[in-house]
This record gives sequence, structure tokens and C-alpha cells, in this order.
Amino acid sequence: MSALLTVQDLNVAFHQDGGSVHAVKGVSFDVRRGETMALVGESGSGKTTVGRCLMRLEHPTSGAVILDGQDITALNAAEMRKMRSRMQIVFQDPFDSVNQRWTVADILDEPLRVHEGGDRAARRERAVAALRQVDLDPSLMIARPRDLGASTLQRINIARALICNPDFVVLDEPTSVLAPRARNSLIALLARLQKELGISYLFVSHDLTTVRYLCQRVAVMYLGQIVEEGSVEQV
Repeated sequence: MSALLTVQDLNVAFHQDGGSVHAVKGVSFDVRRGETMALVGESGSGKTTVGRCLMRLEHPTSGAVILDGQDITALNAAEMRKMRSRMQIVFQDPFDSVNQRWTVADILDEPLRVHEGGDRAARRERAVAALRQVDLDPSLMIARPRDLGASTLQRINIARALICNPDFVVLDEPTSVLAPRARNSLIALLARLQKELGISYLFVSHDLTTVRYLCQRVAVMYLGQIVEEGSVEQV
């Protein structure tokens, strides 16, 4: 299976008074097409920083992030904007991830409007289909985030991430704020969507039980470095 995403010698340093803090040190790994790669480690290990670098939400101090042959760290703002339809992220807190004043219709329309344009009615049909894809009723289109529970809103965030048919999605602890039953249901949904759509995930987590269920390979981070990597069974 070929690599869709390749991370090469990634380094991230944050400058503070009196020196620099190296959050990520020489991290390298691949994410293959259609697989889920887990990035695990304790809080402060650097795993979320790596995920944000893959989205260019943080800019690495050095190193390369190559998606399907193109180094996204070398792209300018306009080029990166075009690339974002191919790579998306689902954040840990569903409520912090959306504009609280928007309806669900607005939330799902935004990526289509930004990346694809086109007729508003056609975009609305895509939004309705996206809700059904994550097992939600289209009647929720008129709801606002404050009207929804965390599990439902996280499904909407997943629908938003997938609506432009990306190749790669970073899942940054997407189930950590959910109750156990909702967490299990969401993980099953992510597994089904991957099988149907053939997308690749980087799953950032500290929940090894979920990693064992959802992921094929895992890299363990400690103090900004990958200290172990292999199949889920090996690690």
C-alpha cells in the first residue's frame, strides 16, 4: 500500500523569553492510502502539534509534510487554500469547532462555498446528503449548536470535514468529550466511512482501546519524538 502522506524530519520550536521550547523533534512517518495511523502519547508529548502542522495550522520550524507528492510546507497562502479541500481536521471539542451563531446549514455550506462555489440549492442538497451520511436527520439543518448535544455536533463536524471529499483527515481526539456509548457509536461511524470512502486518517489519541479497534498502525510519542512505531498488534 503506497503512502498518501509522508512526514519527514518535522521539527517545531516555540520561542519564549530566554530561549526556545522544542515541541516536536525530528518526527517522521507515513500514512498509507485508506489506512488509519494512530499517534499516541501522554499530554504534552507533541502529538496534537504534529496534527496541526499537517493542516498548516502550525508552521513547522523545519521538515516536510508531503501529501500525494506535494510538500505543503512550501505552499503559499493561495496554494494552501486550494489544498485544504483535500485535507481536513476534526477537533477534540465539537462546540469550540463551530460558529455558535450559525445554523447547521451554514456550517455545512461554508466549505462547499469556499472550495467549490456553485449553486446554493445544489450545495444544500450536498449538505443534506452529508447529514444522512453521518446518520443524522436533515431536519437538523435549521438547528444551531446550542440546540445540540456533543455527540450530534461532532457528527456534524465530521460531515463538514468530509463534504468536499478529502483524501486525508486528522482526527484530534474526536471522542474524548463523549460518553462511552456515544464514543463507541462515533468510532464505528468513522470506521464505516473510511471503508466506504477510502479516506486516510491520522488518529491522535491517548485511548489505546479505541486505537486497537480503529487503527492499523501506531506511533508512540514522548517528549516531542516518536519512540516506537509499528502495527497495532506489535505495539
